[in-house]
Amino acid sequence: MLISTNWLKKFVNIPASITPEKLAELLTLSTVEVEEVRSQGALLNNVVVGKVLKLEDHPNADKLKLAVVGIGTKKEKVVCGGVNLKKGMLVAFAKVGAKVKWHGEGEPVVLEKAKIRGIESSGMICSASELELENIFPQESEYHIINLSDVKKLKIGKSLASALSLDDTIIEIENKSLTNRPDLWSHYGLAREVAALTGAKLKPQTSNLKHPTSKKDKLIVEIKDNQKCPRYLGVVVSNIKIEPSPMWLAKQLEAVGVRPINNIVDITNYVLMELGQPLHAFDYNNIKNHKIIVRTAKRGEKIKTLDDQIRTLDSDDLLIADSEAPVALAGVMGGANSEINDSTKKIIIESANFEASGIRRTETRTGLRSEASIRFEKALPPELAEEGINRALELILELIPSAKITSSIIDAGTYKPKKNVITLNLDYLNRLVGEDIAPQKVIQILESLGFKTSAINDKQLTISIPPFRATRDITIEEDLIEEVARIYGYENLKPEMPHVKLTPPKTNTERKLERQIKNILTTGFSFQEVENYAYIDPKIVTHFGFKQTDLIELENPISPEQSHLRPSLLINLAKNIKDNLRYINEFKLFEIGRVFINAKLRKECETTKMRNKFNTDLSNKEFLPCQDKFLSGVIVGNNVFEEIKSAIENLSQEIDIDIQLVPTKVKVHWAEWERLLEIKSNNKTLGYVSELCPSLRTALKLASQVGVFELNFTELANLPKQKTTEFTELPIYPSVTRDVAIIVSQGNMYSDIAEAINAVSPLIVEVELFDVYTGKNITAGQRSLAFHITFRAPDRTLEAKEVDKIFEKVVSKLEEKFKAKLRD
Repeated sequence: MLISTNWLKKFVNIPASITPEKLAELLTLSTVEVEEVRSQGALLNNVVVGKVLKLEDHPNADKLKLAVVGIGTKKEKVVCGGVNLKKGMLVAFAKVGAKVKWHGEGEPVVLEKAKIRGIESSGMICSASELELENIFPQESEYHIINLSDVKKLKIGKSLASALSLDDTIIEIENKSLTNRPDLWSHYGLAREVAALTGAKLKPQTSNLKHPTSKKDKLIVEIKDNQKCPRYLGVVVSNIKIEPSPMWLAKQLEAVGVRPINNIVDITNYVLMELGQPLHAFDYNNIKNHKIIVRTAKRGEKIKTLDDQIRTLDSDDLLIADSEAPVALAGVMGGANSEINDSTKKIIIESANFEASGIRRTETRTGLRSEASIRFEKALPPELAEEGINRALELILELIPSAKITSSIIDAGTYKPKKNVITLNLDYLNRLVGEDIAPQKVIQILESLGFKTSAINDKQLTISIPPFRATRDITIEEDLIEEVARIYGYENLKPEMPHVKLTPPKTNTERKLERQIKNILTTGFSFQEVENYAYIDPKIVTHFGFKQTDLIELENPISPEQSHLRPSLLINLAKNIKDNLRYINEFKLFEIGRVFINAKLRKECETTKMRNKFNTDLSNKEFLPCQDKFLSGVIVGNNVFEEIKSAIENLSQEIDIDIQLVPTKVKVHWAEWERLLEIKSNNKTLGYVSELCPSLRTALKLASQVGVFELNFTELANLPKQKTTEFTELPIYPSVTRDVAIIVSQGNMYSDIAEAINAVSPLIVEVELFDVYTGKNITAGQRSLAFHITFRAPDRTLEAKEVDKIFEKVVSKLEEKFKAKLRD
């Protein structure tokens, strides 16, 4: 938004010590963001008022003239091609060194002496476009030069900027910094801020208009949606003469970037820029039955707006209509069918208040934004509509002496003034700001901004909020404190470090352990970490022992293949295995992440002792799903069971948490039950270690062996660290290893067999299953199990005879207890 400092000075006497640059700095520090400060006449340096003293044809060119131009005490000879140039004419003369736009195009260039068709030319007689003045001096073509002869009281040789009063300074404000301040979208609103910042007095905005009582011309206003239009004012003005605006008005609008059109349109734009209230003028004779109807559009209804575009409307759009058709898109743009023109003699002035959110929706849907809609969408106060129409009528009567108000001012709608009062606690203000501001200073600041104050006691004030700040801006006590602080000056607040008691943050043991485990698995055990989405395809969960009814379904899934939350990390890890097997045959992966368990599945988990605590009542249907973190890993390759088991054992030592791997008979759907180990600690079941069972590998089309571990990371993080680490010397005597392969019934668990072998003698220190075989030469219902049996004595070297006797006892024990047969 562009702000004219000359316009501001009509409302506030800015101290001479405050330059436009200083004013911009004050506004930036306290109110809005200023992007640029520029002089309106910057392009008019070295441009003066000149008079054509002599004019003759160019000897070498038919369309050029030789002119002698008087510029005060000097005369300059120039070559000019202006088609309207005449002797005695007052012109805009650019001296050598001035900047001009050549034929009104491109960037300004510095003017130099030049020879044109052999004749030296010292300067230029300018057209409006060459000085960027075409809005003030409309030109018929680029060859028509500015004619200043009709401008009164011009002095030959005087600076053109000064002669035309183009000595304004323009402050450009970033619109986004005004979003929450509807009162600042006008010069009067900014003048109020300037007065508060500089201590100057704000001139009151008063109206001398006597409210008309004439009912000569009929005007009816009907509002069908009072929420979207709480207030609508309209009045008829007759004996209008449409003509160009006087120069002062055109120049004032031009200064803030508004193109002058005609006196009526310019007056509505002037009020918009001065007070911030959008207005619209209808041709009275184009409004059927002289009735204004404010209504919502019918879906698909069309209107041709002033930009000559036909727009299709939605039922949410608000219209201004007559008894037959729409005549304006309310708060956005007028309609072409009610536009005023040169023959208009009678007009209706509209000044209304529209719902901000409705205007915003219409803007967004149609892609049409105007100066009016930009202000309406910020929530203007309904009181402003009355001020706007009064100011417009004053200007019309001033600029068009023949104009008469020929109807009463219609004020329709359900709007009623509201009192907005907030109690301000001064102690709270000082505590929040961090500075002791005297009560009188607080009152002075607030009253300079238009608030009314009254004291409740020494510590509290009652603040009445003015309408122009009450729509969405000032609603709570903290808003008032901000007003005081910014006008007092943030730069005046003494920076002081707050007294804060420093306490060490509580250690997040779960996060610390997670990072430790990730580091161990990746750097120590050569695992690669994966991070999968928490979503799964419900079609594959049955392979892992889940039913679709056990899953938690998303309301708005990304795709059907990602429509449910995962109950296990292994589901997505299986997909990672398939993807990686296309490129490599051996690898290790792990993931730490949350799984989501519903009520039924949680009950099952509690039964199997995988989870030992729940934070919600299972009888409550509104509970959140259990979201414990799990740690799962896979090893793909050969001898995977021993490697995955070793990884868990070594991880336990590295994180200093006592974990045991215990044979179990619990059924785990994904596991090879002969090699299933339960991960336990402190009698809690944390998870399982095994291989993927053949049926699951077949279903997932995985040819390679896959070792798997899965454990509850949340439970693991809550386990105590081992208090002491005891040193155990390495054995000083060698061990002896014997292998035994036996054929047993498939109903016998290998863990039971290993336990029986260990019980034979204390000299047996380790029993390790290294092969399981079913197939050729093995009777149906039986299988072959092969074990490494390690013997060692702590105090001597074992002799072969001693080991043989123990081995024979092992064989006898297996034959007796498990009906085992030695395999050749």
